[in-house]
Amino acid sequence: MFHYDHVPEKELQQGILLKAGVADFEIVNVQEKTSQNTGNEMLELKLRVWDEDGAEGVVYDYIISSEKTIWKLYQLSKALSGIKIYSEDGCFDPNKLIGQKGKLILKITAPSGEYPARNQVKSYCEFEVAVPEFSKEEIPF
Repeated sequence: MFHYDHVPEKELQQGILLKAGVADFEIVNVQEKTSQNTGNEMLELKLRVWDEDGAEGVVYDYIISSEKTIWKLYQLSKALSGIKIYSEDGCFDPNKLIGQKGKLILKITAPSGEYPARNQVKSYCEFEVAVPEFSKEEIPF
């Protein structure tokens, strides 16, 4: 017989969630699929995410090819520094996303029916280049 200390299910579910707010992410996998709701092309992104406390988890995000939801692809494009994915020709190789890193805003969705609370991407943060500040004494010319 295996013995363990019982912890209420609600506490267990909260313990596996990452903290809501700004988080770092890396795209570890991309799958092209068809949306069950709309029948449109869809990308399923598997993200490795680190919250502001350094806790790590996996979050899935879905980008559907439609006028109402393409804003998310545009945001993702702005969040990544290494590649351009949003352009006038309207296509790109999704495999180029693998390994790309950036920042996003993570939220926690409320439990719904049989589904527990979970982490979800609220939005992607635009990539910013850090410019170091120098004092007048540090400038060599």
